[in-house]
Amino acid sequence: LCTATLVSAGSFSCGWNGTSFASPVVAGIVMLVRAQYPAINEVTARAQVEWASFNPERGCWNCYSNNYGFGIVQAYAAVTSQR
Repeated sequence: LCTATLVSAGSFSCGWNGTSFASPVVAGIVMLVRAQYPAINEVTARAQVEWASFNPERGCWNCYSNNYGFGIVQAYAAVTSQR
């Protein structure tokens, strides 16, 4: 996860990054998924979050790469099953 830092009008750079920042964001999205779908278990919730992640390096949804993992989590897609 990378926090966007405004460099100039319309231009951003990566500020703070790493798993320490990604972990609470993903945990929050998992909890939103579990709240929306209370009957699912943790394995299914994880699969839903991975399904709703876009990998910009490979240009695909729910695909893994060494640099991005499963990619950028889309909270709305994870909760609504729409992407």
